[in-house]
Parts: sequence; structure tokens; C-alpha cells
Amino acid sequence: MNLNEKQEGLLYNKCLIIWKKTEKIPSVRIKAFQTLCRIAHNYPDLKKEIIYYISDQYTKTLGKGIKKTFEKTYKDSFNV
Repeated sequence: MNLNEKQEGLLYNKCLIIWKKTEKIPSVRIKAFQTLCRIAHNYPDLKKEIIYYISDQYTKTLGKGIKKTFEKTYKDSFNV
């Protein structure tokens, strides 16, 4: 999907809202996190912001399978 910068900004903000709501369904949250990482790939300064939202506070509600997907996405996106 090709989005312009404004559209990517709006999508990033919506995905961040979803990711931060730990009561949401984990499968929805992980898709939001993957989208955040995809957008941050084009805007490296956003990675600094995303790092703030990967603490245990935001990941403790993820199940084992989703947590594994989270870890892989994080490692791939942040070269960890």
C-alpha cells in the first residue's frame, strides 16, 4: 500500500493508540506494532519513540505466540 507522508502519520498515530491499549485483543495489537515498525523503517527517528513502548508494561498481556511474533518483529526492525 502506498501512502503519502500525512497518511502514514495518521496511520502511525492510530496504531500507537491501539498498541498502548493493553486491554485490546493481542492479535490486533501485534498488527498495530508491526505497522509501527514498518512505518519507522522509513522514518528512523520514530524508532526512538517506539522503544519507549516496548517495556513489560505493554507486552505482559501478550500470549506466548504473539509474544514470539513481537520479539521477532522487534529484532528484525531494530537489528537487535
